Amino acid sequence: MRVSLFLMSRPSHDILIVGAGPAGLTAGLYAASMGLKTLILEGRIPSRLSLAHEIRNYPGFPGGIGGPELLGRIRRQALEMGAEIKSGDALALSLLGPVKTVTREETYRAYALILAVGLRRKRTRIEGEERLLGLDVSYFALCHL
Repeated sequence: MRVSLFLMSRPSHDILIVGAGPAGLTAGLYAASMGLKTLILEGRIPSRLSLAHEIRNYPGFPGGIGGPELLGRIRRQALEMGAEIKSGDALALSLLGPVKTVTREETYRAYALILAVGLRRKRTRIEGEERLLGLDVSYFALCHL
């Protein structure tokens, strides 16, 4: 009986990455390229990189690259390496024994966990900021410190 309970709760992945921004996708790309069964959990709030109109200081793109395009390239490369990407917000984590992550839809188990949940920008409290985002209001990617 103990063996069957152990087998039922055996992790389905070697590594679980919570967050599908540049850090999470890159971690997934590397883990999958090393032969680890990798799951990247993508929340419903998009990466801040998807808001960057142009990034001119990223290695390999001297002419610059748009944030959404860069994010898409990293995502495709992670998938090509064998990473699996699923949608869902992590609602709870358990670090006792194998990592267990619970979303509304499913429970995932893995031997290791990487949290790559990104940054949150500070609100300026300027009237119309949200409405003008991407038009007259933009954020510089390096000014988050």
